[in-house]
Amino acid sequence: VDRGPHPSAVDRAEFLWKEAHEMCQRRHAMVLPFSAVKHLAGVRISPPGVVPQRTRRDRTICDLTYSGVNADTVSLAPTEAMQFGNALRRILFQIYRADPRWGPVYLAKADISDGFYNITVNANGTKQFGIVLPTAPGQEPLILFFLGLPMGWVSSPPVFCAATESVTDM
Repeated sequence: VDRGPHPSAVDRAEFLWKEAHEMCQRRHAMVLPFSAVKHLAGVRISPPGVVPQRTRRDRTICDLTYSGVNADTVSLAPTEAMQFGNALRRILFQIYRADPRWGPVYLAKADISDGFYNITVNANGTKQFGIVLPTAPGQEPLILFFLGLPMGWVSSPPVFCAATESVTDM
C-alpha cells in the first residue's frame, strides 16, 4: 500500500476511478478502505496499472507478481483450453459433422465485454486480488477487490478459455 499504484495508474487516475465505479455497479468489484482490510488474514494488495489501447478504452491490469499471488498460484486451470490458432479448424470440423436433418449451419461471433470479470472467484480468492487505488495525499488508501478473474493473474486466461470452451461445447 505504501508503494501505491503504478505511475500509469496515477497518470490515468480519473479513468481508473471511473472504471472502479462501473465495476462496482456491475458487481465485478468492491472498494473498501485499507483500515477495514489490513487485519484480515490472507489479504494481498498489488499495484494497478493502466494499459492504453489504440482503438478501445484503456485496460486496467494488476501487478500480481508484486504481492506474490502469481508465484503462489497452483496451476489447476487446463492450459490445453487455450487453443489459439485452431479456431478455423474446429469450426470447419463442427460444420462438417453437423447433421443436415437439423437444417443449415449458422455461425455467430460474440464479443464478451470484460469477459474475465464475468467469471467469479470465491471469497478467499477475492482477498488475493486487491489493488490500491490512486488517492490524494493524506487520504486513507482505498482498496479495490476483484470479484472475478483479474487481468494480470496467471490463471485468468486458461480459466476463461476453459469456461468459454465449455459454453461453446454445450
